[in-house]
Order: sequence, then C-alpha cells, then structure tokens
Amino acid sequence: MSLVINTNIAARVAQQNLAMTSSQLKVSVQRLSSGFRVNSAADDAAGLGRADQLRSHSRMIQASIRNINDGVSALEVADKAAGQITDIVSRMGELAASAAQGTLNAAGRSYYSDEYNKLIQEIDRIAQTTEFGGYKVLNGTTEALTMYVGFKNSANDQLPVSLYPLFAGGWPGSPDTPQEMVSDETVPDPADAVSAGGWFQFTVGGGPVNSVFLGVGATLNNLVSDINSLGAGVTASVEGVPGDYSVKLVSDTPGTGNDIVITHNDTIFQNFGQTAAQDAVAAGGLGLDANTLTSAAGALGALDAISAALKVINDARAVYGASTNRLTAALSNLQVTYLNFQAAESRIRDADFSFETAQYTRNQVMVQAGTSVLAQANSLPKNVLTLLS
Repeated sequence: MSLVINTNIAARVAQQNLAMTSSQLKVSVQRLSSGFRVNSAADDAAGLGRADQLRSHSRMIQASIRNINDGVSALEVADKAAGQITDIVSRMGELAASAAQGTLNAAGRSYYSDEYNKLIQEIDRIAQTTEFGGYKVLNGTTEALTMYVGFKNSANDQLPVSLYPLFAGGWPGSPDTPQEMVSDETVPDPADAVSAGGWFQFTVGGGPVNSVFLGVGATLNNLVSDINSLGAGVTASVEGVPGDYSVKLVSDTPGTGNDIVITHNDTIFQNFGQTAAQDAVAAGGLGLDANTLTSAAGALGALDAISAALKVINDARAVYGASTNRLTAALSNLQVTYLNFQAAESRIRDADFSFETAQYTRNQVMVQAGTSVLAQANSLPKNVLTLLS
C-alpha cells in the first residue's frame, strides 16, 4: 500500500459511511419525534397514498355518522309529535262515543262538539309547526328525507325515509289543482340532456305566459335554473334519487286559483302529476272533519273516521320506528367501519416504537463509531512525516 497525502481514501470511505448512518439516524429521530413511519412521500409513496385515502374515507364516515344522528333526531321529533296526535285522536274518539248517546239533546251534544272541533285545530297546529332542520315533517310538504350514510356516490350510500301528512283535514286554501307538479318521466342524472332545443312555456294562475328557451343538449339542471331565474312565481327543483330524477314545479302562492298550466313543452318531460304531498293535502290528511258531532249519526260516523285516522298514524309511526332502527343499524356498521379504517391507516402510517428505538440506538452507535473512525482516518497522512524525519 502506497503512502500518499493528497488523497485520503480511508477518510473518504469513512466519511461516506458516516453520511449514510447520519441520514438513517435523522430518519429514526424524525419517526420517533413525529410518531409516524411515513412522514413524506419519499418514505413510502404507495403507503402514503393508501393511508391518505383511508384517512379521507374515515373523515367522510364521521360526517355520515353525524348525518345518521341527525336523521334519528328528525324521526324522533316526528314520532313524538305523532304520539301527541294519537293521544288527541284517542280523546276525540272518547268524545265521539259520548256524543253518540241518544239521550243527549243538541245543547248537551254541543259541549262534546266544541272540544272535538278544538282538538282538530290542535292536530293541524301540531302538523304545521313540527319541523326539523327547517323541514316540516308532518304537514305533507316534505315527502321524504334522504340521509347520506356512506362515503361514496351511490344509491346504497343514501337512505330515504318517507314522511306522512298527519293533519286532521284540509285547511283553508288547500289545493285541488296542480299547484305542485312532478314529471312522470325521469333521467338517470340531473346533468343529462332533456331537450333537443326549443321552448318550455307555462302560466301561473291564468297570468301571462312565461318562456324558457332551451338550447340543444340542455340538461335538467339547466331547465331548473332557467325556470327559477324567471321569477315567475314558480320554484323548480330536481326531484328523486340517484338514477331516477324528475323535475318538480311548485307555485309560490298556495291556494286554489294559483295552479300551474304548461302551454308549450319541448322537453322529454311531457306528463306531469300532483306530488304525493298535494294528493295527501287534497285528500284531507287524517280525514277528520269538524262539526261532525252535531248529531248521534254524525258522532257514529266520526268513530269510523277516528279508527281510520288511528290506523294512518300507527302506520306512520311504524315507518318512523323501522327507519330509526335501520339508521341505528347503519350507524353501528359505520362505527365498525370507521374503527377498521383507522386501524388500517395506523398500520401503514404509524411508527412501531419498539422497532424504531432499536434502529435509533443502532444508528446512534454507528454515527459515534463513524465519527471516531473518521478522526483516525484523517490522521493517517501524518505517518508520511516519519519518512521525512
């Protein structure tokens, strides 16, 4: 081996090895101080991608869990209000049975009739004021609530819950004409084309014709937006569930005489019917009418109406209870899924401290040893001085 002083190969080898072990020590320190095995894409690019996806899904699941809790709360509000209506209808049955007694004169029967009529008003008041999140849940204006209970865009990630109109009877101005209209035809997606070009024209309450021009390939979203931009007293919206969307038109002014009439239509939506809520309003909800206890025969007829009304209420509460149980089951499943996603992310992202501390100790010793060896390697050229002395 030759003795040289210009190039210290031993020192450079020691320096290279020291740089490698110092880099490994830095990684160990970073993992131990952060608690993560993957701190950047350079640590594990594929693992980081999977971990970030799992984290994103976990956060979506947390939002869906809150959605389910809101849904359960809405159903509880509707169910408790329906329970109060059940108590009122039961009392009305008691009043009707009392008023059916043949020994009562008109004055005596009027006492029962007065309370009966007041209770009908209270049922309507409860139905009109019971709401959750700004939605009326018992007066028929909201047909269903759709809960988002997943973390993807699919029909299985949405859970619709039907609502029932539980008012006693039609209130003044309840419509018997199409002031709410939903198309029979549907499209799979609101972004699908609904016209090859042309006009959509309508009147409200016999007023002037309102016109919307649709270009070639105009979508359902375009149609809804254009109608709403007219300010013509009609609110348009997209109705339905994924894969089955229709257009809904609602007159902004309730009451007979404000119905919508379509005068020209170049869209695929050629047939319109009243919404389920409109049908329920026109049918009179529970079918309970005031001033029916003025005679024994009327009281007997009221007993039949009350029995039918109780069945409607019980059917509604059965749906609320079943939907609540389904939401609870979905909640339990999401909680388990969330836990599993968190565990999967942890296995990818989190540092194993038992392993990392062993690596840290090894790298620390290697850096100390490398530093010592580098110091000795730097002094090797001094041996040349012995030849010159």
